[in-house]
Amino acid sequence: MNSTHDLEQHANDRISEQLNGETGTAEDLTVTVERLEHDFDFDSYAPYTSQEDDILSDYESDYWQDAKDLLGDTQYTADDWATAKRAYVAAIAYTAFSSIFEQAKTELTEALEEFSSDAADLSGLDPEIAISMTCPSG
Repeated sequence: MNSTHDLEQHANDRISEQLNGETGTAEDLTVTVERLEHDFDFDSYAPYTSQEDDILSDYESDYWQDAKDLLGDTQYTADDWATAKRAYVAAIAYTAFSSIFEQAKTELTEALEEFSSDAADLSGLDPEIAISMTCPSG
């Protein structure tokens, strides 16, 4: 996906922001990661109607059913087509972001557990891990 509005990057950025500065054992951090909640704001993510087409082309094929379920039986008139489209795109983006966010959390907890296991095998210790958005060595 080469969209200028990549939801995967957005989800990863949100997780990084929430975890920045956290320190603890892999078990502690796993609990912290599992408790993360997403706070997707479609209007901030895609404030312009021109961005809607990018979102549709990138995510509609995978998330249309979830978006349809999310919208329920909402009915629109022909005069409301722009509002209807925006609501549909917002539902697509929300369901895609939610799915991607949860998948990223799963991958992160698996990586933490693997790192901790490998470190324990090498040193016999349960290392303390620090999460940072910057490189500790500059």
